[in-house]
Amino acid sequence: MSKQQLVFIIYDGLENSVFEGQVLDPIVHHYAHSNKVLLVSFERNFNNKNLIEKIESSHPDVSLKIFKRFPYFGKISIINCIYNLSKILINFNNYKIIARGPIAGLIAIKSTNLEQCDKIIVQARGLLPDEYIHSNTPKNIIEKKWHSFRKNILYNLEKSVYKTHENINYEIEAVSSALKEHLENNYKCKPDIIKVAEHDVPDIFPAQIIKEWKEETRDFLKIPKDFTVYCYSGSAKSWQCPEDVVSFFQNKIKNDKNSFLLIFTQQPKTFQAMLEKANINKQNYIIKTVAYSEIYKYLSAADYGIIFREINVLNWISRPTKALEYEAVGLKIIHNNTVKWLVDKY
Repeated sequence: MSKQQLVFIIYDGLENSVFEGQVLDPIVHHYAHSNKVLLVSFERNFNNKNLIEKIESSHPDVSLKIFKRFPYFGKISIINCIYNLSKILINFNNYKIIARGPIAGLIAIKSTNLEQCDKIIVQARGLLPDEYIHSNTPKNIIEKKWHSFRKNILYNLEKSVYKTHENINYEIEAVSSALKEHLENNYKCKPDIIKVAEHDVPDIFPAQIIKEWKEETRDFLKIPKDFTVYCYSGSAKSWQCPEDVVSFFQNKIKNDKNSFLLIFTQQPKTFQAMLEKANINKQNYIIKTVAYSEIYKYLSAADYGIIFREINVLNWISRPTKALEYEAVGLKIIHNNTVKWLVDKY
């Protein structure tokens, strides 16, 4: 029996921080063995030839197509995306589409030949209108009106995508039960077409491997075996509450001198300044930038993983990638009750 063609569409970019763990890994481990996989990415500006070569050389079962995109201002701004995808899809007799996010979903819906498309799955990973407003603070009344206009465009986009589409075998895959409930309550998304994603959750590593990694990494980093190690993996963006992470550890070390903090980040200087300001001894922390291919080995050195988030709907409906990585190596998770997925589990 020949393999079915799977077309995976992304709109948030190959260089997005979650691409390797939340997009490429699931494609390779869950789809490539039973499907011919074409990864289609719509990019604003992309010149990273090394990344393309890495993907194609490391994953021969995954082919890659990259097309230009423009900022989203309604359906007219994705006409070129629809045209380019349609030219590809017409060559397949039987295919399935997985689209990451509502814009990719709309492109898929508008490009699909109903006779040839077996199924469309749209992955809901967040809320575009809320993300836009959260990251754009108006400085005056004109900007306020403009941001309100953009928010409405994105809301109408999601509303048009997160609904039943006649004559298409259609499914929405929400990242969490909280997001599923939000889509049902706010977009009138019918429960029978929406499910909670599970396939992209990393497998838990065997206990023996975690133990070996822990011993090897602690030895390499010169962390005493009897220390309690806390880990923060992420950025210094305000919504990830980096100052709260430092304050948390500051309190821990006051009560237990054998506490140690590991920080894995792309912004080491920012965290260095925070820790120095808090007068935390350099012998009690390490800040390191780690490649994704090595992250699990380094996380294994810790006992606890820290996830702090701001209080807002975006965090409440999320399923943090870092929490999944902590769980994969058996870390206990410390959080601040702002993510429903974590509240329900811990």
